[in-house]
Amino acid sequence: GDFVSGFPTAEEDIKNMSRMYHAHKRDIGAKDLFMCQGNHDGTWQKWNSTSHQVKAKDIVTDKTWTNMFLKNIDGAVYDSTNPLGGYLYKDYEDKKVRIIILNTCDICVYDENGYLKYNAMYDNAIRQQQLDWLVNYALDFSAKGEDKTNWGIIVFTHFGVDVDNDWFPHGAALIEN
Repeated sequence: GDFVSGFPTAEEDIKNMSRMYHAHKRDIGAKDLFMCQGNHDGTWQKWNSTSHQVKAKDIVTDKTWTNMFLKNIDGAVYDSTNPLGGYLYKDYEDKKVRIIILNTCDICVYDENGYLKYNAMYDNAIRQQQLDWLVNYALDFSAKGEDKTNWGIIVFTHFGVDVDNDWFPHGAALIEN
């Protein structure tokens, strides 16, 4: 995450993040490039803490992020109820490794007027829907049969999942969906 530092418009962020993505993909020569959305990736700096006058058109949403950077990963498994939520897993059968990408900027929640309720620049979270998917799907190896206990897991996030730090000002409190 933090492939850009919040340009004045979402269009500029998208252009620059796309440029960075293609440069990384070219430079490392990997088939799969896993990118976690960061708190600077999406013009979150436009947030006005007093008026909260930011709408989806003003930021790079989870849907845009997923379509740009995560939907091109062959064999990736997404949440069927939220396929553009910015999180996924992919199995590497030959290595017996599952890569899990979690979205710690999972707070694209809008109020009744269509404005964002939270600012992902400073309020970072994983909503219950994503946690349920993690527990019930991403960490479920029952389909691997007798081999299910021989798998490794690598989890990528932008922020660590430590709820007692300055980046999670609400601590372990749940964010309203």
